[in-house]
Amino acid sequence: MDKADLVKVVGWRLGDREDMADRIDLELDILQDTVLEAKPWHPWFLESELAYASTFPNERRVPLPVDFLGELEESHLYLVEPTTLQQKELVKKDADVGLRTFPYIGTPIAYAISGLYFQFFPKPDDAYPIAMRYYAKDVRISSATADSRWMKYAPDIVLAELCLALASKHIKDPEAAQGFAQDAQVAWKRLYDKHVAMAEINQPRSLGGNT
Repeated sequence: MDKADLVKVVGWRLGDREDMADRIDLELDILQDTVLEAKPWHPWFLESELAYASTFPNERRVPLPVDFLGELEESHLYLVEPTTLQQKELVKKDADVGLRTFPYIGTPIAYAISGLYFQFFPKPDDAYPIAMRYYAKDVRISSATADSRWMKYAPDIVLAELCLALASKHIKDPEAAQGFAQDAQVAWKRLYDKHVAMAEINQPRSLGGNT
């Protein structure tokens, strides 16, 4: 489903309305930021490709990627050894614990996420490449040319949540809003079940005593 189809379907579901395009764009941006990508869990299709950052000499903090939503389950940051390019997993610590445990300057061993930054412990004495994968924000669904992953893998959620917002906040139709809320609940369960199934596929299996 593309943006034009979305606008058509929403208009039909709201009673053959054709006056909602501007409201749809604004509500889509709000929806993406405060509902779709604000859950305590994120679906598999928001996983980023391998990305890189770099520490700075005598600076503990490195800004989070601009599209950062959260860490992947069971994933950490990795320090990339400059000559061999081998990756060494960094240990995640609470920031206060990291400060107490590594009160010196050197090669990073651990990290924390604090506010809008990664913090590294001990404080880096040089520029070290850092490799990571994380949950990343999707492109704006409201963009007519965007190749949205939400629209590809979960259009039912986008439709239900968008219609719910429009029916409850613009058209003021409680009965329609209740129906869209039920649609959204069903759609979110479908996505969560799929998310769990995808996670299970990636879990190691033990066969004959071997992992």
